[in-house]
Amino acid sequence: MLTGLRSAESARLAEYCDDEEAHFVVVYGRRRVGKSVLLTQFLKDRPGVYFEASQNATPADEIRRFLADAFRQLGLGEAHVTADDWLAAFSLVFKLARPGRRFVLCIDEFPWLAEESPDALSLLKQFWDRNQNDPRLMLVLCGSNTSALKRYFAGSAPVMGRRTRNLEITPLSLRGVRAFFPDYGHDELALAYFLCGGYPGYLRQLDATVSVRRNIERTFLRDDHVFAREADFLLREEQITDIPVYLHILRSVAAGRHRLGEIEAAAETQRAHAVQQLVSLGLLEKRLPVGGKAARPKYFLTNPVLCFGLRFGPALQSFLRLLPAAELYARIQPHLDAYWGMRWEECVLCHLPELLAAEGTTEVRVHGSYWDDSHKVQVDVVVQESKTRWQFGECKWGAASPTDALAQLRESVSKHPAAQPSATQRLRLFLSAKPKAANAAQAAGITVTTVKDLLALPAMSLPPQASG
Repeated sequence: MLTGLRSAESARLAEYCDDEEAHFVVVYGRRRVGKSVLLTQFLKDRPGVYFEASQNATPADEIRRFLADAFRQLGLGEAHVTADDWLAAFSLVFKLARPGRRFVLCIDEFPWLAEESPDALSLLKQFWDRNQNDPRLMLVLCGSNTSALKRYFAGSAPVMGRRTRNLEITPLSLRGVRAFFPDYGHDELALAYFLCGGYPGYLRQLDATVSVRRNIERTFLRDDHVFAREADFLLREEQITDIPVYLHILRSVAAGRHRLGEIEAAAETQRAHAVQQLVSLGLLEKRLPVGGKAARPKYFLTNPVLCFGLRFGPALQSFLRLLPAAELYARIQPHLDAYWGMRWEECVLCHLPELLAAEGTTEVRVHGSYWDDSHKVQVDVVVQESKTRWQFGECKWGAASPTDALAQLRESVSKHPAAQPSATQRLRLFLSAKPKAANAAQAAGITVTTVKDLLALPAMSLPPQASG
């Protein structure tokens, strides 16, 4: 793990570990975001056991592997013991903890274990209830299936009310991505972020010694690279059975069909349930226009690798083995400026909380975008501070004219429902770089933010983590 990338999360885990009470910690986040690396690094110098559950494994096989891993990590050699169930297995390993010392028991990919062992949750509850007053115990459950983890602790679920801490691992910011590409300029660094987001698992697939174009050629434009089958892999990881249907939905959204009606029209059948399932899995995000009333939602891909791969991959699929990568790149190059512009808008929206905090905007009701198809209005960035205080922004990537961008923003804002004489409006331009023409906009009171400004943002502290 690159030094300092997850310092805040590591410090939070250390805080739990150094506490004098037992803790039941749930660590969650999307796949490829770096949860497993964080936990294995955390346990590197601490007494405890890290176990990663397997998919489609029998409970008996998993218990044997758990005991074998535990004995090996604790320096006890081979495990010449057995356990009939998970309660016995957890209890046996915890008995190996040294008196007076914290012992971390971490189960990664716990939803897979729970899926294959129906009694695992109730047995885990019994284990925690028996040991919750032992200050040595720090029990950590981790998983990428956030909806499943939330179900385990809600309503009448067996472990409802047992967890003492939550820790969400989110994608890295643009600033964090810079650690992977120390020699990239601002534009190249932003493009790498547009391709892979803040996902360390994806960023490590890129080569920091070559250009972004070359990285695209050696990853997305090869049919033997892991990126080519990432969508299929993620769906299978979540036990989706009707893979073609779900892939069709993801491809439709990547192609720019963001409303349910558009998605269903492309599929020529109703797909509402599948769309909601993809939202539940975190592969799609449902959004509503900020300030709009009775508007239909839009759906967006959350995974940047799927965004690029499913946007350009289908059209190139037949040529991946026939044409050199440079020629394939030439085919998509005319469409890249528009794509980078779309990803720049996503980048800005992701960094808005940090940016607003750095500027001293402490009260934000909601932020996002606004659209109204009936009036053909689109506002890239909308921030509602209060009923009468708003911020509006236009995002432009590349050699855009600040004057033209500002004129477009003013026209769009004039059609927003908040465009009332009593409302206080702050206008912003988000540009890839700051040309001299932007000085006039700033002189007129327009806030101009660039990639360089986002890279300079200070890290935000982690929010308080609730229990329950």
